[in-house]
Amino acid sequence: MTLVAPDFLEGKRLLLLGGTPLMCHVVRKARELGVHTIVTDYYDEHRAPAKVEAEEAYAVSTLNVPGLIDLARAVRADGVFTGYSDITLLPCRAVCDALGFPFYASRSQLEQTLNKRRFKALCRKHGIPVVPDIDPVQLREQPQQARYPVIIKPADSYSSRGISVCANPAEVAPAIERALSYSSSGEFVAEPYIEADDVYLYLTVQDGILSLSAMADRLMNNEQPGFAPQPVGYLFPSRYIDNWFARLVQPMSSLVADLGLRDGTFFVQGFVLDGTITLFEMGLRLSGGAGYLPIAHENGIDQVKMHIAYALTGQFAGWDLRTADNPRFQRPHCVLVVLLRNGIIGRIGGWEQVCALPAVYATLRLRDEGDVLAEAGTLNQVFARIYLCAGDKQRLLVAIARVRALLSITDVEGASMMMESFVLDAVPGSPDLQQLSPTGRTLP
Repeated sequence: MTLVAPDFLEGKRLLLLGGTPLMCHVVRKARELGVHTIVTDYYDEHRAPAKVEAEEAYAVSTLNVPGLIDLARAVRADGVFTGYSDITLLPCRAVCDALGFPFYASRSQLEQTLNKRRFKALCRKHGIPVVPDIDPVQLREQPQQARYPVIIKPADSYSSRGISVCANPAEVAPAIERALSYSSSGEFVAEPYIEADDVYLYLTVQDGILSLSAMADRLMNNEQPGFAPQPVGYLFPSRYIDNWFARLVQPMSSLVADLGLRDGTFFVQGFVLDGTITLFEMGLRLSGGAGYLPIAHENGIDQVKMHIAYALTGQFAGWDLRTADNPRFQRPHCVLVVLLRNGIIGRIGGWEQVCALPAVYATLRLRDEGDVLAEAGTLNQVFARIYLCAGDKQRLLVAIARVRALLSITDVEGASMMMESFVLDAVPGSPDLQQLSPTGRTLP
């Protein structure tokens, strides 16, 4: 089952909340379907480039619900959609409620999954393993009793903002205050800091049926003490897929039914502890890492188009996931995440050559020369995500090494801003690429 734009969506008008580079994907996919796009974002075109690509653009804040309702009526929108950012989900739901438009997630579903504490409680209810909590009152009052390191997070923030890793009791109070400053609910979550294999699961619900669309092993950068590790690579398919089907598919299906989810996409993050996938977070939205790109490249399913269809018609249509979804990718994929240290970007070299590599099928660049990076330990440090696929793992790793050799990003003083990529030994089945890496371990 595929979308046929003239019969299905052509001529409809879609209001998009947010103009980030990721929203450019939605604008382009909507255009392929014959949909007229209207983007609104408080930020200018540099920070909100989707405003340039859309047919119409406005500067109403994505958090201004009354203003968004007025705008939707003024532009004669047939639907409203947002993606990628937690902060815009509830406002979009409120606008859709006011105008009678479909939105894939209810207010209750969003509130239960946006809050890390509530999500973990829901997992426990359905027998899904989660990272244990540290009692927040005891930690605040008796930090010397805790076992370190400890990670402290806002209960309801995003993009790794407000997260701290504490090595001793003296670091707890400032970390709690930092987390609370990023929490709209005034809550923080404390957990043991875990170093283990990290997995990222991309899930889809269609007509109430849960499907695993993709699963990746995440490789992390830990070179910023006191801050949350940041991903530098996603490897598909995960070597832990069998674990999902053996242990989690049934309890997660039960959780989805309990929430009342009928259609949409979401992701969950976890560690593998003693052979068991142990979750710590969920996002009821399209992922900021654009996991739908590997899914589309491997299986031909376009989740963005499915969301567009739902926003305009209430039908999460286009593909029958019961037959089309297959998380056991036949080819290896990597999403290479280029992280930068704080500073001012002075020069970017080799980007065009990277984009032209045969193994690179998509890129998502978030930064330009002159941009200032000032938030350590957050996803604001991402320069770009580069999506690669090859016939086998050895050729994929050679392509990754080629990307790292071509790309250079320096600050205004000429010093490299690029943080370390992943260690080759961390990749299962890695070939000996010593000739491509001066250390024999870390990609250049």
